[in-house]
Amino acid sequence: MRALGSEVRQQREKYKYKLENIANKTKIQIDFLQAIEEGRFDFLPEFYVRNFFKLYLRRIGRNTQRFLDRYDEIMSYRNKEEINTRKSGRKSKSAEESRRSTLLDRAKSWKNKHFMLIAVFLLLTLMTVIYMVNHRAYSEKDAVAGSAAEEQTISEKRQPVSYSSLFTAQSDLQLELFAREQTWLQLSIDDSATTEYMFKAQTRATWNAQEKFLMRVGNAGGVTLVLNDKDLGILGNPMEVKDVLITKSGIEEIHRR
Repeated sequence: MRALGSEVRQQREKYKYKLENIANKTKIQIDFLQAIEEGRFDFLPEFYVRNFFKLYLRRIGRNTQRFLDRYDEIMSYRNKEEINTRKSGRKSKSAEESRRSTLLDRAKSWKNKHFMLIAVFLLLTLMTVIYMVNHRAYSEKDAVAGSAAEEQTISEKRQPVSYSSLFTAQSDLQLELFAREQTWLQLSIDDSATTEYMFKAQTRATWNAQEKFLMRVGNAGGVTLVLNDKDLGILGNPMEVKDVLITKSGIEEIHRR
């Protein structure tokens, strides 16, 4: 792959095309183009890398189809090697390893069930304590009331305890995504770890947050975002990578270097 990247860079320099001009024409970030010329074709999922490579080749001169053909041959060979490696790895697994794996799976399953039982027990204990405290408080009020009428009034004022409110966090932001075309997405919610998604065309997703969403979209023209039932519009052009920050105030584009 390094040799392929070096050859396409030499082709661009031969025709005196500047990398900045290619980035402006193709709407591809310049660091992606630099990765291509360095032979690093793993910066994004293969579907997007091939499309970026194809757009780049159109801008560096004539007779560039041979570079795309070589890329396809290399990726096809790698995919076959990966499949063969997986198959041989599965075949070489001994019966002893299979037995150990089964035992480990059973142990993990038992451990998970054990922790689940403990969690349920603690939850029931907490709910019981809360109920007893509230019941005792109501009993003391009933004892202070001196007449049946006062007892009836106190009884009418009692409200049932809502245990679900103790464990349910309220979210201020709800973000909905509709993917009209295939796209990849990287998302961080309220400074949490970044999660990567791959959406097929005509699919939807919904997330909730307290303060913000930090998002990188691989196909800005192929998705629609709605924040708290408000349409945020189209983010950009097809196949364009966009970084955005979404808060209560709306959406803001971020320029990464």
